[in-house]
Amino acid sequence: MNEHPNEADLPRFWHMHGSARLDDYMLRLSSAKPPRFRIRNKDEVLDAFAAGPAFVGQGPIEIRALSGCPIPAFEVTAEDYHPSIVLMGPDFYSRALRDALDLPPDQIQYLPVDTTRCVRPFRAQDYRLAHVLAVGDVLDLSASGYEFGSGPGWDGHPIDTWRPRQLPPTPLEPIRYAPMTFTFREDATAPSALFISRWSGHLMVTDELAQKVLDAGLDDVQFQDITHHDPRGKTVRLKTRDGAEVVDYVSYSRSH
Repeated sequence: MNEHPNEADLPRFWHMHGSARLDDYMLRLSSAKPPRFRIRNKDEVLDAFAAGPAFVGQGPIEIRALSGCPIPAFEVTAEDYHPSIVLMGPDFYSRALRDALDLPPDQIQYLPVDTTRCVRPFRAQDYRLAHVLAVGDVLDLSASGYEFGSGPGWDGHPIDTWRPRQLPPTPLEPIRYAPMTFTFREDATAPSALFISRWSGHLMVTDELAQKVLDAGLDDVQFQDITHHDPRGKTVRLKTRDGAEVVDYVSYSRSH
């Protein structure tokens, strides 16, 4: 469903991420035998990255210097996988995306990657590891549908994680939860045009920067409204060149 809302109806910040379909395709390429997409020194890169920006699940995000990171060594044999953005924990931006963002070095740091063992279409994107340097405290946690606390991990041991916020019971609903959305603070300001949300870890951009990327024609980069609430939990709201669009999860996962 296409929307053409007034500017006041649009969120001030959008969550930037890649196409859901391409993210799923990357996972399938990674799990192929042999893998058709991988970082050969992935563990070393992740170790260095974890020592820099804190991962969600460790409390509020704090950006630290990313030092001692080895050059990520890609190996890609899939001719049809060369997106504008590759999201793997550490994220990788193509030259086209870097040019569209056009951010100064005090807002983002780019590190080289090795694509010598990749097919030509992937090499042509001229990827760089992106290290976002700004953190924004933009969420009103008391009004959001999530809370940060201890819960069971996959192995049964407690971990700190985001979970739906439980509401007081009613006679008709003994167990009920708040709508699973985030709410921005009334006084929230962006520390830069691209930043990390301190508590949720979302990669956020201002509306102006999202518009620049869309106007550059990078349709495989998406901008999601994390304040969008669907009681059925079946839709997401994405920014478009001329407004916003509410799409169902099936269309969303098959997009681009």
